[in-house]
Amino acid sequence: MLSVNYAYGLDFVTAFIFGLSRGTNFIQQEDQRRKWLEDYDRSHPHDSMFWLQEQPNLTRWLRNIGIHVVPEGYVDADVEFENWGLQMIDATDAALQAGLSEDCAADGDMPLMYHQLISTTARQSGLKDSLPSHLSPEQRREIASECLDHIAATRDTFGIALHSVILMLSEHPDVQTRLRDELRSVPHPFFSCSGTSQPSLPSPRSLECLPYLHAVIKESLRLRGAVATPNPRLTPRGTTIALGDHFKIPSGVRISTYAWCLHRNEHVFPNAEAFSPERWLDRDKATAEQMERWFWAFGSGSRMCLGRNLAMEMIRYVVVAIYTHFETVTVALDKDGATGKDGIEFRHV
Repeated sequence: MLSVNYAYGLDFVTAFIFGLSRGTNFIQQEDQRRKWLEDYDRSHPHDSMFWLQEQPNLTRWLRNIGIHVVPEGYVDADVEFENWGLQMIDATDAALQAGLSEDCAADGDMPLMYHQLISTTARQSGLKDSLPSHLSPEQRREIASECLDHIAATRDTFGIALHSVILMLSEHPDVQTRLRDELRSVPHPFFSCSGTSQPSLPSPRSLECLPYLHAVIKESLRLRGAVATPNPRLTPRGTTIALGDHFKIPSGVRISTYAWCLHRNEHVFPNAEAFSPERWLDRDKATAEQMERWFWAFGSGSRMCLGRNLAMEMIRYVVVAIYTHFETVTVALDKDGATGKDGIEFRHV
């Protein structure tokens, strides 16, 4: 199930960046999905991220003298990942050079984000048009890096976040029932029969206005966030600061904050370990403001996730697509007589 969630996020985001025909199709192409995820894990070895993020120069120096603190195949895998991204960019460049534009692109096939990036870069450089061939090699590398950053961020966060929502709902059938009642109450429920062969979709605004759907997603992300990111900062130079009960913290001290800890503050989220979407409903103004201030699934300030709004909309649509017509339950998977990891079963209702 997790790999399918990864596929949904990657298919959506690569289509948004490069256009539908040039994006991935991992939901349907299972073999390609499996290979890509395996290659990505080799290029982003999670057990070695301390060395890659905290000690990159030392890691490189140790590798040069034959000491490998990260898997030996990491460098080659990272190059393969970059080449994969460059191939998608080259295909998008070719389409734009051939005249692809918003006026003639098929539905979903305009590379919205990529086109915006090259248009902005061209305008800042004083170029008359935004054709990729007019950008310098350095500018193209910067744009390519930006695109790959978005793809990597999607792989590392979105699939896990969506999986958390589905898992929480699968473990709480009573919440599913209430959610389904709300989803079926909208004027045009997801995939409702409209007398045509095309399914109808509720508008984004209509989904944003569903309070219980919003509460279910936020409560799921509160309990099981995407990644345990410390978001480190250094205390300012030339002064001491106070944080909570800690006073006179000197300058240059690294401070990290974890959403997992913030989300389990009993003063803000009573019975914090319980899954209770209702806690997000019918709150007084002061309580609501405090909960929002402590909700850190997407970070805050300069470290806030740039894709927050897009991620929430993607989660809303897939949750609505599933739970309008299906229920999910957790089941124990048994393989060759041995109980494996829990799975999730979908049942039409």
